[in-house]
Amino acid sequence: MLDLIPGQRYYYRTYAKTIKSTIYGAEKSFVFPADNSTLKNGLVAYYPFNGNGLDYSGSGNNLQGNASLFSGRTGLRNSAYSFNGLSDYLSVVNPKNLSSGNSGYTISFWFNAPKWVINSMLVGYGKSGANSQANYVKLTNSVVNNKTYQSLMHYHWNNDWIMWYYTNDATNSWDKITITFDGTNIRY
Repeated sequence: MLDLIPGQRYYYRTYAKTIKSTIYGAEKSFVFPADNSTLKNGLVAYYPFNGNGLDYSGSGNNLQGNASLFSGRTGLRNSAYSFNGLSDYLSVVNPKNLSSGNSGYTISFWFNAPKWVINSMLVGYGKSGANSQANYVKLTNSVVNNKTYQSLMHYHWNNDWIMWYYTNDATNSWDKITITFDGTNIRY
């Protein structure tokens, strides 16, 4: 099972189909645990996007903004947010427990860009434009061997890296990006 929401109750039952009818077993249910200590160890924010921007990590880093709920990668309504590429946003007003400087972190997210709008920030934190205070991923273009490609740039505490460029059109495709920094090395 994919994309289960912490604290959500799920119902299921078995069934058998015969030529003449369908026979159902007893209905059962379970609650996906909201407090999974191995998952939450060091977790600062977790957004399952189940109709809202609430943070399920326990840190209280809830999202606010004017982006619109939308169908996500599995087709489930209100499981993603849509941005216009210009003024739509989601942000945390008073973020807690975010890493800075050479502290380790992992950022993992899914994205789908129906239109490649250069300099659109996908995910990140910190004060953009301030020296060594921001950590984010944005859409950009890169020139490789005199050819322009859609690419992703990772801005990490005043360092820019093109972390990936696409050899084919990257619009209208769901991609998962994971960035891990251990204090010395960044892995994508």
